Amino acid sequence: MITQDEIRAIAKAMRIDIGDYGEHVEKIQKMIDYFSILDSASLPDSLEHGQKVGIGSLREDVHVPGDSGMPGGLKFGGGAHMRSPSLR
Repeated sequence: MITQDEIRAIAKAMRIDIGDYGEHVEKIQKMIDYFSILDSASLPDSLEHGQKVGIGSLREDVHVPGDSGMPGGLKFGGGAHMRSPSLR
């Protein structure tokens, strides 16, 4: 069971201000319990160790030069910096 003191220590280490540590105890305990459920889930042997792929089945990387010389529509801002498109 997680305690308010543990939450206080974690919040201090992360430098976040939490007003009421008690209200987070139940939420965090539910997350920890859920992780325990996920940890106990068993996978078939075929998925447990991933899929092995031979090097010969991988595609060959090919460099394709761009048209404008600037990746992804970036523009020079008049100095040594590039400007990216605005995100709205």
